[in-house]
Amino acid sequence: MKNIFAGAAILILSVSLFCKKDENKEVYTVVKEHGVLPQTVSKTNDARLKDVISKEPGNYNALVELGNLYFDNDMPEKSIDMYQRALKINPRDANVRTDMGIMYRKIRDFDRAIKEFRQSASDNPRHEQSRMNLGVVFFYDKGDAKSAIAVWDELLKLNPVNTDVKMINQMIFEAKSSGQGQQKQTGSPKSSDGWIK
Repeated sequence: MKNIFAGAAILILSVSLFCKKDENKEVYTVVKEHGVLPQTVSKTNDARLKDVISKEPGNYNALVELGNLYFDNDMPEKSIDMYQRALKINPRDANVRTDMGIMYRKIRDFDRAIKEFRQSASDNPRHEQSRMNLGVVFFYDKGDAKSAIAVWDELLKLNPVNTDVKMINQMIFEAKSSGQGQQKQTGSPKSSDGWIK
């Protein structure tokens, strides 16, 4: 047990020392990879990136990085804004567009999320994450099992050895069990406009 605490303390200390030593993209990446995003680092990067963007409004990397920072800190509207600005510069970045789609899902704009995931898949026909998320929105948010199954089947054909193949097959099984093509029942009643209140 002491070894676990010692290891965690060394990791936190090394990350914090690294963060104090250098406040650039590498800092954010290292902190993000270890699953730790202290608020002080977020605020530091937020200010730094906003400063870069104010001086260079077309700085694609800074826009994406700030969008990612907002994404990681559960700020979907701000994240969407940064991703939209970045996509005006590089509209075919399937990763950025997929992340933006995830943020649209977060604010419950499912139709826009679907549009973004479809565009990502169109821009990069081998982009797996856009298809995974597209199926998720179809099944879990729109209740459209048939469309979800079609998307996930396409994903498995695209890459039969996908690292998530077991999870994808489980979702397909769940969708088929729900009554393919029928509205999936959720735990919450839906209003007449389709939104869960």
